[in-house]
Amino acid sequence: MNIQQMQMPAIVNENGELIPINQAINKKNIKDIPDEQLEDIAYTVKMFDPQINIVKAEMKQRVKEGHSFNRYILSDRENNKLDTDNNVFKQEMQLKYGWNALEVKSATQLKRQFGDQVTQDIERHTVHGVRQVAEWQ
Repeated sequence: MNIQQMQMPAIVNENGELIPINQAINKKNIKDIPDEQLEDIAYTVKMFDPQINIVKAEMKQRVKEGHSFNRYILSDRENNKLDTDNNVFKQEMQLKYGWNALEVKSATQLKRQFGDQVTQDIERHTVHGVRQVAEWQ
């Protein structure tokens, strides 16, 4: 059997109809799947788990090498993080907000702890960048 001949695994519904697994399983109807079928589905998913990671890695590598796919694209995603190795920044934060500000590692955590007023203090110490992320569309 070649790849084109493979068929999607199916679920048998209460009417005896075969429904492709990708259409049969969602948050709404997962509770309606009988225990035996749910166990079979879970076992099938578990069997393919290592292979899924191999396929994901190969897709990511190929897209980075310039291959193009219809439903899998490489895009830039904004990536901002604080310059936590900067001692001047650490001292400013410690003097203004106390020692607890040094235990926190992300801008979101600082904003949650000290409010939006911390934004202007951390902005000049935020390292702005872009990272490539491959994702399904």
